[in-house]
Amino acid sequence: MEAYVSIGLEIQRIRKKEGISQEELSCLCGVERAQLSRIERGLVPGVTLLTIEKILNSLGRELTTKEKETKEKEVSFDTYISDIMKK
Repeated sequence: MEAYVSIGLEIQRIRKKEGISQEELSCLCGVERAQLSRIERGLVPGVTLLTIEKILNSLGRELTTKEKETKEKEVSFDTYISDIMKK
């Protein structure tokens, strides 16, 4: 499964868990409802990280990544990008 499909499904899962409609989330994050629907269904392969971050922040979540080492640890997206830029 492509990453953007997984992200979209996770956004939809969180939104429904919180009892928020697409229309309400659209107003909260500033993403058009139709675009939000396409993102949730994984139909926007070019969705930007900024857009995902706006949606997640509106749902009270933060964009993070997981990095596997000897154990799994959570890394903030800013730290992750910073590490990549140093390489």
